[in-house]
Amino acid sequence: MGFKISFTRLIAFFIALISALGVTLFLKKTLIGKAVRAASENLVSCRLIGIIPHRVNGITFAIGIGFAAIAGIATATTYPFDPYSGFIFSLKAMVALALGGLGSVWGAFLGGVILGVLESWGSFFISGGWADAISYGVFLGVLMFRPEGLFGRSSDRAGDGAAS
Repeated sequence: MGFKISFTRLIAFFIALISALGVTLFLKKTLIGKAVRAASENLVSCRLIGIIPHRVNGITFAIGIGFAAIAGIATATTYPFDPYSGFIFSLKAMVALALGGLGSVWGAFLGGVILGVLESWGSFFISGGWADAISYGVFLGVLMFRPEGLFGRSSDRAGDGAAS
């Protein structure tokens, strides 16, 4: 179809796809994953049914560090890096997360894919220097018009948990 994709970027894409599938299966099928989802929804109720929040937070942090290491390895094979190069990648990850939706693993994955395609098209049709401006413009547009993200669920319970 006329696409030219380097081997390392294709492998990084499949690593991201397998990682998203793995975290989705973990959250949906395992007991610890269900505890993580429950603790993210309502911490007080979790304590009442016997879930220890500190243990859940520790497990979630460890899994997050593992996935950060996987992402770092996949990124290091494609891009040169120095101690300060992670900042731009963390900004892009935040934009992809906001674009896809905060509560959706697949939304964040698709948000990253959409952001990559938009930046590539912008670099090709406009200029390579505009790729970051396009991503930040998309970020501001999503925050203004659909703050829950493209694939996130909107909350009908405005002010839930706030004292009125």
